[in-house]
Amino acid sequence: MKIKKLIKLLECIEGDSNGKLPRDMYELSSYTKESGGWIGIDDMDFVHVMRAFEKMQDTLREEERRDTQEGKVAEVQAILDKYVAENRKLRDKVYSYDEGLEVSVSQTNQIMKLEQEVSHLRRQKADLHKLLEKRSYREVTAPRYVFSEIPRDIYGEAFVDALKKYLNKSRYSMRVRGQHIREDLKGRGLTEHGQSIEQSTHLRVYIEEK
Repeated sequence: MKIKKLIKLLECIEGDSNGKLPRDMYELSSYTKESGGWIGIDDMDFVHVMRAFEKMQDTLREEERRDTQEGKVAEVQAILDKYVAENRKLRDKVYSYDEGLEVSVSQTNQIMKLEQEVSHLRRQKADLHKLLEKRSYREVTAPRYVFSEIPRDIYGEAFVDALKKYLNKSRYSMRVRGQHIREDLKGRGLTEHGQSIEQSTHLRVYIEEK
Protein backbone atom coordinates (compact mmCIF):
# COMPACT_ATOMS: atom_id res chain seq x y z
CA MET A 1 0.00 0.00 0.00
CA LYS A 2 1.35 3.40 -0.99
CA ILE A 3 1.67 6.18 1.55
CA LYS A 4 -0.96 8.43 -0.09
CA LYS A 5 -3.55 5.64 0.21
CA LEU A 6 -2.46 5.05 3.77
CA ILE A 7 -2.98 8.77 4.47
CA LYS A 8 -6.56 8.53 3.09
CA LEU A 9 -7.18 5.55 5.34
CA LEU A 10 -5.79 7.40 8.37
CA GLU A 11 -7.99 10.41 7.59
CA CYS A 12 -10.97 8.16 8.22
CA ILE A 13 -9.49 6.64 11.36
CA GLU A 14 -7.55 9.47 13.02
CA GLY A 15 -8.60 12.59 11.11
CA ASP A 16 -9.87 15.74 12.82
CA SER A 17 -13.38 17.03 12.59
CA ASN A 18 -12.79 17.86 8.95
CA GLY A 19 -11.31 14.44 8.33
CA LYS A 20 -7.77 15.75 7.93
CA LEU A 21 -4.39 14.75 9.32
CA PRO A 22 -1.69 17.21 10.45
CA ARG A 23 -0.63 19.56 7.66
CA ASP A 24 2.91 18.20 7.28
CA MET A 25 1.47 14.83 6.24
CA TYR A 26 0.41 16.53 3.00
CA GLU A 27 3.81 18.21 2.46
CA LEU A 28 6.04 15.16 2.32
CA SER A 29 9.30 15.64 0.46
CA SER A 30 11.07 13.42 -2.06
CA TYR A 31 13.39 10.48 -1.60
CA THR A 32 16.45 9.68 -3.69
CA LYS A 33 16.38 6.20 -5.16
CA GLU A 34 19.54 4.08 -5.48
CA SER A 35 19.22 4.39 -9.26
CA GLY A 36 19.73 8.13 -8.87
CA GLY A 37 16.14 9.30 -9.58
CA TRP A 38 13.69 11.00 -7.25
CA ILE A 39 10.37 9.73 -5.97
CA GLY A 40 7.81 11.42 -3.78
CA ILE A 41 7.44 9.87 -0.36
CA ASP A 42 3.66 9.70 -0.74
CA ASP A 43 4.16 7.61 -3.89
CA MET A 44 6.39 5.14 -2.03
CA ASP A 45 5.10 1.84 -0.73
CA PHE A 46 4.86 1.53 3.06
CA VAL A 47 7.41 -1.32 3.10
CA HIS A 48 9.78 0.76 0.97
CA VAL A 49 9.45 3.69 3.38
CA MET A 50 10.26 1.50 6.38
CA ARG A 51 13.35 0.08 4.68
CA ALA A 52 14.52 3.56 3.63
CA PHE A 53 13.97 4.79 7.17
CA GLU A 54 16.06 1.90 8.56
CA LYS A 55 18.80 2.60 6.03
CA MET A 56 18.85 6.26 7.01
CA GLN A 57 19.17 5.23 10.66
CA ASP A 58 22.16 3.06 9.83
CA THR A 59 23.74 5.96 7.96
CA LEU A 60 23.17 8.31 10.90
CA ARG A 61 24.65 5.81 13.32
CA GLU A 62 27.72 5.38 11.10
CA GLU A 63 28.24 9.13 10.87
CA GLU A 64 27.83 9.43 14.62
CA ARG A 65 30.32 6.63 15.17
CA ARG A 66 32.85 8.36 12.96
CA ASP A 67 32.48 11.53 15.00
CA THR A 68 33.10 9.70 18.27
CA GLN A 69 36.46 8.71 19.71
CA GLU A 70 35.86 5.12 18.69
CA GLY A 71 35.36 6.16 15.14
CA LYS A 72 38.48 8.30 15.13
CA VAL A 73 40.51 5.43 16.58
CA ALA A 74 39.15 3.09 13.96
CA GLU A 75 39.98 5.60 11.23
CA VAL A 76 43.53 6.05 12.56
CA GLN A 77 43.92 2.28 12.81
CA ALA A 78 42.84 1.92 9.20
CA ILE A 79 45.46 4.49 8.18
CA LEU A 80 48.10 2.67 10.24
CA ASP A 81 47.14 -0.66 8.68
CA LYS A 82 47.54 0.85 5.24
CA TYR A 83 50.91 2.34 6.23
CA VAL A 84 52.11 -0.99 7.66
CA ALA A 85 51.12 -2.79 4.47
CA GLU A 86 52.97 -0.24 2.33
CA ASN A 87 55.97 -0.34 4.69
CA ARG A 88 56.06 -4.14 4.50
CA LYS A 89 56.25 -3.97 0.71
CA LEU A 90 59.04 -1.39 0.94
CA ARG A 91 60.87 -3.53 3.52
CA ASP A 92 60.69 -6.55 1.22
CA LYS A 93 62.20 -4.48 -1.55
CA VAL A 94 64.94 -3.22 0.78
CA TYR A 95 65.72 -6.75 1.99
CA SER A 96 65.90 -7.91 -1.60
CA TYR A 97 68.29 -5.04 -2.33
CA ASP A 98 70.29 -5.75 0.83
CA GLU A 99 71.00 -9.32 -0.30
CA GLY A 100 72.74 -7.99 -3.37
CA LEU A 101 74.34 -5.26 -1.33
CA GLU A 102 75.61 -7.82 1.20
CA VAL A 103 77.37 -9.72 -1.60
CA SER A 104 78.82 -6.46 -2.88
CA VAL A 105 80.04 -5.50 0.61
CA SER A 106 81.59 -8.94 1.07
CA GLN A 107 83.45 -8.62 -2.22
CA THR A 108 84.56 -5.12 -1.28
CA ASN A 109 85.88 -6.37 2.06
CA GLN A 110 87.85 -9.11 0.30
CA ILE A 111 89.32 -6.57 -2.12
CA MET A 112 90.28 -4.26 0.76
CA LYS A 113 91.89 -7.18 2.59
CA LEU A 114 93.89 -8.11 -0.51
CA GLU A 115 94.96 -4.50 -0.98
CA GLN A 116 96.17 -4.42 2.63
CA GLU A 117 98.16 -7.62 2.09
CA VAL A 118 99.65 -6.23 -1.13
CA SER A 119 100.56 -3.00 0.67
CA HIS A 120 102.19 -5.03 3.45
CA LEU A 121 104.17 -7.07 0.91
CA ARG A 122 105.28 -3.88 -0.83
CA ARG A 123 106.56 -2.49 2.46
CA GLN A 124 108.40 -5.76 3.11
CA LYS A 125 109.88 -5.60 -0.38
CA ALA A 126 111.03 -2.01 0.16
CA ASP A 127 112.58 -2.95 3.53
CA LEU A 128 114.33 -5.91 1.91
CA HIS A 129 115.74 -3.69 -0.84
CA LYS A 130 117.06 -1.29 1.78
CA LEU A 131 118.61 -4.16 3.69
CA LEU A 132 120.24 -5.55 0.56
CA GLU A 133 121.53 -2.12 -0.40
CA LYS A 134 123.09 -1.69 3.05
CA ARG A 135 124.56 -5.16 2.89
CA SER A 136 125.90 -4.58 -0.60
CA TYR A 137 127.37 -1.26 0.53
CA ARG A 138 129.05 -2.92 3.48
CA GLU A 139 130.41 -5.67 1.24
CA VAL A 140 131.85 -3.11 -1.15
CA THR A 141 133.12 -0.51 1.30
CA ALA A 142 133.89 -2.40 4.50
CA PRO A 143 137.03 -4.58 4.63
CA ARG A 144 136.31 -8.29 4.63
CA TYR A 145 139.22 -9.26 6.85
CA VAL A 146 138.75 -9.71 10.58
CA PHE A 147 142.31 -9.01 11.76
CA SER A 148 144.97 -6.84 10.13
CA GLU A 149 148.30 -5.18 10.80
CA ILE A 150 149.56 -8.36 12.46
CA PRO A 151 153.39 -8.08 12.45
CA ARG A 152 155.37 -10.93 10.92
CA ASP A 153 157.34 -11.73 14.02
CA ILE A 154 157.21 -14.38 16.69
CA TYR A 155 154.31 -12.65 18.45
CA GLY A 156 152.24 -12.25 15.29
CA GLU A 157 152.90 -15.81 14.16
CA ALA A 158 151.97 -17.09 17.65
CA PHE A 159 148.71 -15.10 17.45
CA VAL A 160 147.84 -16.56 14.04
CA ASP A 161 148.69 -20.09 15.19
CA ALA A 162 146.38 -19.64 18.21
CA LEU A 163 143.54 -18.49 15.95
CA LYS A 164 143.96 -21.54 13.75
CA LYS A 165 144.00 -23.83 16.78
CA TYR A 166 140.87 -22.52 18.52
CA LEU A 167 138.76 -21.66 15.45
CA ASN A 168 135.39 -23.42 15.12
CA LYS A 169 136.38 -25.22 11.94
CA SER A 170 133.01 -26.94 11.53
CA ARG A 171 131.40 -23.61 10.71
CA TYR A 172 134.16 -21.17 9.78
CA SER A 173 137.14 -21.16 7.46
CA MET A 174 140.27 -19.04 7.97
CA ARG A 175 142.65 -17.52 5.42
CA VAL A 176 145.91 -15.67 6.11
CA ARG A 177 147.18 -13.18 3.55
CA GLY A 178 150.14 -10.82 3.38
CA GLN A 179 149.87 -7.08 4.03
CA HIS A 180 152.35 -4.33 3.15
CA ILE A 181 155.22 -5.31 0.88
CA ARG A 182 158.76 -5.30 2.21
CA GLU A 183 160.83 -2.18 1.56
CA ASP A 184 163.38 -4.06 -0.51
CA LEU A 185 160.68 -5.35 -2.88
CA LYS A 186 158.84 -2.10 -3.58
CA GLY A 187 158.75 -0.91 -7.16
CA ARG A 188 158.94 -4.39 -8.72
CA GLY A 189 155.22 -4.73 -9.45
CA LEU A 190 154.73 -7.57 -7.03
CA THR A 191 151.61 -6.04 -5.46
CA GLU A 192 149.62 -6.07 -8.73
CA HIS A 193 148.19 -9.49 -8.03
CA GLY A 194 148.91 -9.47 -4.29
CA GLN A 195 152.22 -10.35 -2.76
CA SER A 196 152.88 -13.53 -0.83
CA ILE A 197 153.23 -13.78 2.93
CA GLU A 198 157.02 -14.05 2.61
CA GLN A 199 157.04 -10.77 0.65
CA SER A 200 154.94 -8.93 3.29
CA THR A 201 155.77 -7.22 6.51
CA HIS A 202 152.38 -7.83 8.14
CA LEU A 203 149.44 -10.24 7.96
CA ARG A 204 145.68 -10.13 7.51
CA VAL A 205 143.30 -12.83 8.71
CA TYR A 206 140.00 -13.56 6.90
CA ILE A 207 137.38 -15.61 8.77
CA GLU A 208 134.30 -16.57 6.73
CA GLU A 209 131.28 -18.71 7.40
CA LYS A 210 131.24 -21.93 5.41
